[in-house]
Amino acid sequence: MPQLIKPGSQGELVTSLQTQLKELGFELTIDGHFGPATRSAVEDLQMLFGYDVDGVAGDATQKLVAQQSELGFKLSEPDAVKRGLNAQGTAPAVKRTLKPGAEGADVRYLQRRLSALGYQVSTDGKFGPGTETAVRALQTAFGYDVDGIVGEATNKLLNQQIGYGFRADKQTS
Repeated sequence: MPQLIKPGSQGELVTSLQTQLKELGFELTIDGHFGPATRSAVEDLQMLFGYDVDGVAGDATQKLVAQQSELGFKLSEPDAVKRGLNAQGTAPAVKRTLKPGAEGADVRYLQRRLSALGYQVSTDGKFGPGTETAVRALQTAFGYDVDGIVGEATNKLLNQQIGYGFRADKQTS
């Protein structure tokens, strides 16, 4: 049975996990210490594939990491977010409304989805002006109420448009 790898863990298991996460495309230093960057990478992977986000690499998360490594998953690939959504089977429900000032793994996930749609946004986990501008642009493009907030309707729109292959940077006026 796999050992639980969590913040504060150290050693070969952490090094192996970090190596695999880096191969998947997550930015972190391979140092054998499960710190904030490793936790963020684990949270991001869990969010992307619809797992409960706890930042801990238990049995299920370790299997996910190994499986995605074997499948050649790369976070930098244009279809990475779509692959994560497809693996979930159904669109993940919004656990909280995302708006300016929000921070965390769910904001990084929002930012990755906006990037997958062609919006220029930083993936820093902070819902700042750039993220709000991208959300407003998406809402405008599809005739939604433009409030810069991601609730159920905008979340569903994001996921649908990723599935349809919409790209904001490929649209003509």
